[in-house]
Amino acid sequence: MGNYIGCHWIENITRSIMVFITLLNQPWALMFIFIAFSASFVYLIFYRPVTVYRDLTGIKSDLRFNVASSETMVRQRFLKRARQENENPSKSIPMYANGWTFLCHSDEVRTNCVKYIEALGEDFAVFRKSNGKVHVVNAYCPHLGANMGVGGIVKDDCLQCPFHGWRFDGDTGKCKSIPYTDKVPRLAKVQAWKCCEVNHMIFVWYHAEGEEPTYEIPPVDEIMSGKYSLAGKCEYLINGSIGDLSHGSADLEHFQAIHAPPWLRDRTFAPDKSFSLRHSLRLIVKMEEWTVHHTEPHRALSKTCLHLNILDRITVLSFRASVKWINAGHFETEINISTLKMNAHMKLLTCITPVGPAIQRVVTVHYCHPLLVPLNRLVFRLFLCTFEEDVKIYNYKKIHPNVIITKEEDVYVKWKRWHSQFFSKNSPQLKIQTELSSW
Repeated sequence: MGNYIGCHWIENITRSIMVFITLLNQPWALMFIFIAFSASFVYLIFYRPVTVYRDLTGIKSDLRFNVASSETMVRQRFLKRARQENENPSKSIPMYANGWTFLCHSDEVRTNCVKYIEALGEDFAVFRKSNGKVHVVNAYCPHLGANMGVGGIVKDDCLQCPFHGWRFDGDTGKCKSIPYTDKVPRLAKVQAWKCCEVNHMIFVWYHAEGEEPTYEIPPVDEIMSGKYSLAGKCEYLINGSIGDLSHGSADLEHFQAIHAPPWLRDRTFAPDKSFSLRHSLRLIVKMEEWTVHHTEPHRALSKTCLHLNILDRITVLSFRASVKWINAGHFETEINISTLKMNAHMKLLTCITPVGPAIQRVVTVHYCHPLLVPLNRLVFRLFLCTFEEDVKIYNYKKIHPNVIITKEEDVYVKWKRWHSQFFSKNSPQLKIQTELSSW
């Protein structure tokens, strides 16, 4: 009986193979396979969302930018320039901005799952209950200090510690149950943080003075409605302060020195912010607007345009970027590219999350219309190149220099004044000798 069943199974496999070979001899079958293969190839090359992660801290930065040194030399160099800026106690550096801070993407925390996140000098456990609601609590269990973000599970809509099974409520942080006793200690609780989920991102509210949230992060209609598709994500870890990374849109003058094409980089930066090439090709960069919202001071807006003209008459390429700042560490960039009779619109969401002293996590997510995903691939690569040109400066600049500003850089002064509102009396300060001596 067993041999019969085995032979019958082999016979079925053989028959299936013969049918498949017969189908391959049909012209329509070969055409179907070709179309399926071509569609898969096109999707993988042009339409599949791109994900890039790069750690450009310490020795990794030196390797990326060809700065020869050892890990020891990296630490010594960083501490040296940090201590030089800390000689005067009044020159302390605020580390963590008040407001909503990005923790992770929504798809990183599935239903009844937990994720461990380091940010703002804290250790968070982010978990999602069965009803889809996200909660953020301190990661360490008050019992014996186990990290509930590593190995913890969601049980009965509570975060359960992997060590002894204590369960904590996400709304209050209180311990709800202990498997081996009916008496729950009154002090058994973890800090529960205010959080929100918008634009497929999870944010936590941080305020050094303990103030409640004073604003909300607005949803982006094109993203929430599904009109725009995800085109790519990039994440960087870099050295520096949050202020170093966020003033680029207010610093128009650095575009010529860093981001201009090589054949224009050595040319004079004219008052009209243009670069000439044999009087026939002109690249014009202009700051059209930089303003603070009149009723919501935590928001700001900058508009920058770039035009490529021929003979000072014909515009062959127009690139406009409208940056809407939500707070010190989160902004939305709307890009409009037009050339001849074609227009393309894209959205970029950028978040700057302080991980710890002088280490920032920068995340940018690209969205666009599904038909424009191949074009966004080009914009995505261009973004990576220009951002890494900035990182090369950030990673090796003075941490808190005494700046000398010209009258042409008035927008930078406005940005500096706006940015300072996100730090308060009790904002953690970077104490070089005490916090970085063992780095």
